[in-house]
Amino acid sequence: MNRRQCLRRGRQLAERERYLRERYIVDPACFAGWNPRTRDDAAAYVGLLHAEVEHSVESLVWQMLEEAHRQSRAFGPHPVLVNGCVYMRSQMHGRFAKLETIGKRSLLESNQIYTLKAWEEQGAREYWRQRIDRNSGAGEKYLSGLCHPLGIAVSSADMKPYISSGVIFMKRTAMISPTELMEFVELRGSAMHVGTEGFGERIKLMSPQALVGRGTTAVDVVKRLCVAFSRLI
Repeated sequence: MNRRQCLRRGRQLAERERYLRERYIVDPACFAGWNPRTRDDAAAYVGLLHAEVEHSVESLVWQMLEEAHRQSRAFGPHPVLVNGCVYMRSQMHGRFAKLETIGKRSLLESNQIYTLKAWEEQGAREYWRQRIDRNSGAGEKYLSGLCHPLGIAVSSADMKPYISSGVIFMKRTAMISPTELMEFVELRGSAMHVGTEGFGERIKLMSPQALVGRGTTAVDVVKRLCVAFSRLI
């Protein structure tokens, strides 16, 4: 993944949102209140866009790790890959206190061979693949859970557990306010988990423009993440 590809992911998500909006959201000029059809279409917009946002973030994190691996092999240990390996080491050490596999941070930072071995042979790559696959949301805590262990600060969530694990944070470049994603995530929860009537109650006083605004805000968050990640490549 190069910088252009990273930024392109944000543009592709915006294009996908536009398609879903045109496909499922009633024209505001024709809006006269929610009815069963427009309500179900709105639920489809929210559910599908949430899936796209979640997938975009997960793909972005994985591709960042793969690029950090490529650069570590070509130029020496990349800080993102070192953070990923160090965090995995802390998690495994906490579960298996007597098991020492991946070397300490000072060793990984100074020795390309040990960094590559930790990623390729000692389980760090599989750990991160599984961590990303197990992600099940697009809210602030989920983004923080994927980015903060890599030293990429995206929110004001408590960073002490990561720092105590040996992670060193890089410059904060894409800070997210909790409310930016919360409203859209709550809409998705209503659309997917409380049934038609519950979702109808949730949006009955909301205009189509306001509902779309929740979605475009989530897309803007991902676009900012793409910019931040592109600066690390």
